[in-house]
Amino acid sequence: MWTKSGNPGFFVVLNPTEHHVDANFSNVVGIAEELTIHTTSSNYNVTDVAVKAKVLSSAIPVSGYSAMILTYVPKA
Repeated sequence: MWTKSGNPGFFVVLNPTEHHVDANFSNVVGIAEELTIHTTSSNYNVTDVAVKAKVLSSAIPVSGYSAMILTYVPKA
C-alpha cells in the first residue's frame, strides 16, 4: 500500500448479495480503525447510517446489492 502524508485513503465496499452484512475489514494493512462514509449507492438501505457518518472498520454495515466509498486517515 502506498500512501502520501496529508492525503486520505479511499476504501470501496461492494455487497453483491441480497443479504445485509456487517463487514470486518480491520485486518486490512494500513486501514484506520474508523472510516467516514463519503458516498453510498442509491440502493444503500441502512437507516442509522448516513453520508459523513463514521463507522468502525470492524463493523461496516452494508445492505444487499449496494456499494459505498469510505475515506480514512491511513495508519503509519
